Amino acid sequence: IFLTGATGFLGVFLLHELLQQTSANVFCLVRAKSEQAAYDKLRSGLEQYEIFDPELMHRVLPVCGDLSSPQLGLTTAQFDQLANEVDAIYHNGALVNFIQPYAALKAANVLGTEEVLRLACTHKVKPVHYVSTLSVFGSAMPIDSGSFSEDDFPSPSFDGEDGYSQSKWVAEQLVRTAASRGLPVTIHRPATVTGHSDTGVWNMDNFLCRLIRGCIDIGKAPVEQMNFDIVPVDYVSKAIVYLSQQPQVIGKTFHFNNKWPVKSIDIIAWINAFGCPVQQVPFAEWRENVTAVTKQSTDHPLYPLLSMFQEDVVGEDKSVEIRKEYSVVKTEEALLMSGIQCPAADRALFDA
Repeated sequence: IFLTGATGFLGVFLLHELLQQTSANVFCLVRAKSEQAAYDKLRSGLEQYEIFDPELMHRVLPVCGDLSSPQLGLTTAQFDQLANEVDAIYHNGALVNFIQPYAALKAANVLGTEEVLRLACTHKVKPVHYVSTLSVFGSAMPIDSGSFSEDDFPSPSFDGEDGYSQSKWVAEQLVRTAASRGLPVTIHRPATVTGHSDTGVWNMDNFLCRLIRGCIDIGKAPVEQMNFDIVPVDYVSKAIVYLSQQPQVIGKTFHFNNKWPVKSIDIIAWINAFGCPVQQVPFAEWRENVTAVTKQSTDHPLYPLLSMFQEDVVGEDKSVEIRKEYSVVKTEEALLMSGIQCPAADRALFDA
């Protein structure tokens, strides 16, 4: 198996599940100066998220490369060797940044996907299991059914400079084009991937995680209502690897989202109940507090998100939010026999 993005949060758990659910050797593309350094990165990620198993590490094969470079940063000989040895590809790697424009993300997210598809077609055909995102729907709204189904793929519709969603839309379009030409493909679209449902381990740099940490630090949160569509990382990784091994799913797309999004007012109530006092204030007042505290410390959890908290639009009611819904009917049907289910986004999950 060839896996990209194995050092990222979801990627670490995908690697773990591939080692658990299959007997395959797993080539992992890692940006590093040496194979030993790449191996150390992979091991460190597994240890950090409490899923390291020393008995399985002999099947982890680091490959030094770069998604944003031609031939994935490999020599022609290395690329050809991989193309001959690999039997399946899990393309999870991407540059995730909600601030940078499309141009800054194109090399890794679009051209990197192009190189992965090239690898899949070289010497022998290899199935590609592509990790996309629900944000490919951008600002589009469902027309007839009230929700986007797994089979829907909208025309590009994005607000402002949403470079990440744009780049993932284009990459998914490339994957779909390859599928139309005969490449066996499955597409997996997660919502916001959050901590493990049992151990609670989470990527501390995740947007929602930073938001929670930052609000606790300043003791304030916006009173305006927001919804968060979250899915635990163990559910997403288990589901993707299970589905990828079912021959009947080739050519299909799956959604990994929560049928019952969690409300910000509930999260704040749970934070307070947990013993961390957080007061709700108007968005403008909260933003002023965030600006003040991040000026004093660039290490603050909210500092990297500062540009996302824009000035108030006059007359805008931030408490009114149009919620898009994504159908999981076909995904649940495909997972029925596996017993894999998405945990509810309730207090028990947040306590973990």
